[in-house]
Amino acid sequence: MLGSVIERDYDPLAYRTLCLSAYYRTPLNFAWDSLDSAETALQRLYTAAYKWGRPGAIDMAYRNRFLAEINDDLNLPRAMAVTWELVKSDLSSSTKKATLLEFDRVLYEF
Repeated sequence: MLGSVIERDYDPLAYRTLCLSAYYRTPLNFAWDSLDSAETALQRLYTAAYKWGRPGAIDMAYRNRFLAEINDDLNLPRAMAVTWELVKSDLSSSTKKATLLEFDRVLYEF
């Protein structure tokens, strides 16, 4: 599957983003349109993080909410919802970037 994704010139992390949208105990219904949406979402995260500049201090409230979702039977769709709440929040750019990078350690680095 991943070979087909790469052959069509998608970022492999877009496929991972798509997988994060589904609860692990349910089947993922793959569609190229869904992968397009996941790639758009990933690009929005990249763009936001780039615009935010240097990271500052992690917001512990968001971190704790994110980890609570991860620790609730690996509820990745809810963890991603917390991620998007962070992106849209009124926190400072440096705090959002530091917190997003903390989330990234769980979502994309492993």
